[in-house]
Amino acid sequence: MKKIIVRFALIFALWAVITPAKADSLIFVHSPGCMYCEMWRDDILPMYHKTTEGQRLPLRQVNLDKGMPKDLKHLIYPTFTPTFIIVNRQMQESGRILGYNEEFFWGFLQEAIKKLDRQKTTS
Repeated sequence: MKKIIVRFALIFALWAVITPAKADSLIFVHSPGCMYCEMWRDDILPMYHKTTEGQRLPLRQVNLDKGMPKDLKHLIYPTFTPTFIIVNRQMQESGRILGYNEEFFWGFLQEAIKKLDRQKTTS
């Protein structure tokens, strides 16, 4: 009996390690040939994961030409790229940033994070 419990505990521990936890995320919707998508990739992508915002909202990239993944099909379909969709752990949309402007991107993203945090405290 003890061996069964130990095996079950090991399997559960392994499952917990390899199963990613759902987290609030930033969905970067892009398309081939999108000049502003390329600018964002050049300006922001190399450092995004190192920033406070990147730690708070892990990045997920979606190629619009390939369609939205199953778990995002419930979101309003973006018609413009780049579109940045902020989603909570339940994959509910909290906000969007349409387009990319180097001067304003970080401010827009910080405001979107504040909105997401306010939604969490009121629900």
